[in-house]
Amino acid sequence: TIPISFLISPPTGSSAEFLLIAFKGRPKTILVGTETAGFITGIEGFQINDATSVLLSTSYGKDRLGRVYKAAFKPDILVIGADSFTNLNKDEKVKQAVRWLKQVKAD
Repeated sequence: TIPISFLISPPTGSSAEFLLIAFKGRPKTILVGTETAGFITGIEGFQINDATSVLLSTSYGKDRLGRVYKAAFKPDILVIGADSFTNLNKDEKVKQAVRWLKQVKAD
């Protein structure tokens, strides 16, 4: 199993959270950063008339074991702030993720 580290924060939402669901429970997988947005819903569009429609959340995300996710994901390693998008060597989330990846061996 190859170790995987996901960097997460409040902009991590919707389809990105569904990707996290797909990896939830996988060995050697970790979340680093801060809580995600919590937009873990499936939406459906309903036509009201020729000019109007509405999108409603009608379902929650569910993993391969049938667990339903209704709330934001919390990180395994909490790292608040210290983002450095222009110099990743100074980004604390990246540094923590790399540190963890170096500690975990692939099978």
